[in-house]
Amino acid sequence: MNTFISPTNKERLLIGCTKLLSDKLKINVDKNDLDITITQIINLIKDKYSNDTNIEIKTLNNICLTNVKNYYSNETGDESLLQNKISNLELKRKNILNNYNNNIINSINNNKSFVISSLNNISNNEFDLANIHLQYSDFSFKPNKLILPKYINNIMPYISLNIYINDNILTYNYICSFKNDMWDTWTTSDDYIFKLYDNKIHYSFTDYNNNLINFDLTKFNIKNIKLINNLIFINIDRYINYFENKDYLIIENTKKKYRKKINKIIDYDIIIEDNDDPYFLENLSNSQIILYENQFSLIMNYYTK
Repeated sequence: MNTFISPTNKERLLIGCTKLLSDKLKINVDKNDLDITITQIINLIKDKYSNDTNIEIKTLNNICLTNVKNYYSNETGDESLLQNKISNLELKRKNILNNYNNNIINSINNNKSFVISSLNNISNNEFDLANIHLQYSDFSFKPNKLILPKYINNIMPYISLNIYINDNILTYNYICSFKNDMWDTWTTSDDYIFKLYDNKIHYSFTDYNNNLINFDLTKFNIKNIKLINNLIFINIDRYINYFENKDYLIIENTKKKYRKKINKIIDYDIIIEDNDDPYFLENLSNSQIILYENQFSLIMNYYTK
């Protein structure tokens, strides 16, 4: 695993992914944006396979390449990283995972995972299994890793994930176990598995004083724009402080994401250049600005009954 997450291997992956996207898929991707995406995928793969001592570096790299391909070509139909099957390579693993307290053996065939992300979650504190084509009555569930913005660890010694099932509340206490540049990985020792009574997972996060933690500022609609001399003025209003030390914007419409360099900030307007992209301009007023650094991602395991 140390070889897989090393800077040298990451650079190889960056070169390989660039060639895959440009030569085979004919997709042009900003290098910095690709670097961020690869870093996130590497961290999620590391979390998922950290206890697998038999998996080879070649397999891990192929999993990473597959996910980069799926992410940028949108083959899975879902932009959430590692949300569906990671790849068919996973089926080749021969080790059997730990036997949990409820006597469910999490074998290769029935131990899978999906990601609940604040970026892709339409309803706050609610995740509909229909989004990933799962039926609640067929599975049991258990929270796994939690990926949080790095600032959380600076202000909270631990946080609690609460799962609401009818009148019952299951609480999983998380502590920070791995620090990174943008997101930290949090883990829990609470390993009980639960079943649902409908197709929605209702959850919340609370701090050590039992105060509710909201992760609702992950993206917002663009409302006011102006075009002046090949420059685009985007009014950010109350979110402007977030961009004071940022070099770029991530803008998303129904078709794709754009990484746009910030020319300057004047009052509540962020100014970017007009790069003569008709589709981008036509859909800008219906687009959203994504605040990647503020999002959380919860890896949820699920098991066949």
